[in-house]
Amino acid sequence: MLRRGSSLANVEQRYYAAEMTEPTGEEYLTMLESWIIDLLYRIVRAQMESLLRVLVSPSDSPEPEEPSSEDFAEMFKTFAKFGDSKGSGDLMSLSNSDRWWKQARVIDGRRVTTTDTGIYFRKIAK
Repeated sequence: MLRRGSSLANVEQRYYAAEMTEPTGEEYLTMLESWIIDLLYRIVRAQMESLLRVLVSPSDSPEPEEPSSEDFAEMFKTFAKFGDSKGSGDLMSLSNSDRWWKQARVIDGRRVTTTDTGIYFRKIAK
């Protein structure tokens, strides 16, 4: 079995020095398999450690605010009318929807964009 952090070349050198014979195909495959398993182990361990750091680190999000006494339907109407001079507040426009998603930090410009929300908004609006 390979030691952690050893390369295949180092393993071959130690093997040749100890045995002074050419490894058979099966022995070489066993060495290669051990090296691959060790490499995968190190990669998975590094990924798990970074994931653990993300999960354990405190959240950057602010504390949730107390819910206001205002009714959700009334808040929706107010938000839907915002910036829309012709709107009655019963329906929300795409631009107001995008504004809402940006405030909620759903649209970040990398994973979710306004183009994505526009596509889904049109599908739902039909």
